[in-house]
Amino acid sequence: MTRMLILSFILPLLGAGETPPPAEESATEKKNEGGYVILTDSESDPEELFRRYPEIAGSWSELARFNLLRRPGTAIEMPRELLRPDHTLAKIAGLYGEAEIQRSFDDRYIPVIQNLLLREGDVVRTWRHSGARILFENGTYVVLRSHSKARLISLQASGSAGTPRARLELMEGNIWSRTVGTPKGDFVIETPTASTIIRGTDFRLKVEAGQATRLEVLEGTVELLAGDRTQLVPAHSGILSRGDGDLTGLEPLPSAPSELLEPQAKQVFRASVFDGVFRWTPVAGAQSYRLEIARDEGFFDLVEERLTGARTSVRINGLEPGTYFWRVSALSPNGFEGPPGNGSYFVFVEKRP
Repeated sequence: MTRMLILSFILPLLGAGETPPPAEESATEKKNEGGYVILTDSESDPEELFRRYPEIAGSWSELARFNLLRRPGTAIEMPRELLRPDHTLAKIAGLYGEAEIQRSFDDRYIPVIQNLLLREGDVVRTWRHSGARILFENGTYVVLRSHSKARLISLQASGSAGTPRARLELMEGNIWSRTVGTPKGDFVIETPTASTIIRGTDFRLKVEAGQATRLEVLEGTVELLAGDRTQLVPAHSGILSRGDGDLTGLEPLPSAPSELLEPQAKQVFRASVFDGVFRWTPVAGAQSYRLEIARDEGFFDLVEERLTGARTSVRINGLEPGTYFWRVSALSPNGFEGPPGNGSYFVFVEKRP
């Protein structure tokens, strides 16, 4: 039976005819089977409750959204595991477009919000022109790109030293992963046809038609396990796993465009709405290109990404005023995406009538 926690806020807004609870029940807990009931008196408010139970405060915005709360004085319930800080695995550190989450205790998908805490069993999915950046406790960032879905499995001890090992299941779509600083333990990503073990690197992992797994390593080395076969994949190389140990040979990744042409570096746009053309030099043998636009130089806070086919230009509109960084990577005829080139930045200033 699921263990639930029930919180009841009894406030003056409930009406003048309401009778306050007895004084002896002020800010007390009443245990029931598998959960708790927390009562506050008529002079109390949520802030006072948070001071008494600080573990609730960090989850309140998530809790309110989950229960679709509209006003004070509403009884809510939630799995008590949601408030267990030792089970926190990661958090949403950035998002753009439409991203949703299915919590481990619920079968509904609800919108993702900034700084949402993630726990074992949670599933995050993204839609067209959408993405979510997940920060793990071991210092690894994962950017879940458009049309992707991933499940957080665990953050568990491994090895004789008990070092942490974060585990993520990429169910469909693709991710970009990068570790900032010195990683704390290992990072394992599982797909339907392979597993990868990463110890501080920069790489992409994709689940494609037929559940094939495509790995592209930009920095460091990744260990790929497919069936009973193991392959070390070095930087600037890619490999494809079709399952049951069926691995292609290592393939060098294509180079990036040598120059970004438009917008020019440090260009300032002044208009009522943003409508700009992005253009770059072609790469010999490239079959397609990927454009990324972000609010930060590290390209963690993406606001737009586009696959352009063989075209070396694309029109983007609808950006909010601000400073943006952009870069382009090339894809080979076999579908391997190379590292992006050096980025450039521009500024959009809204011109008011």
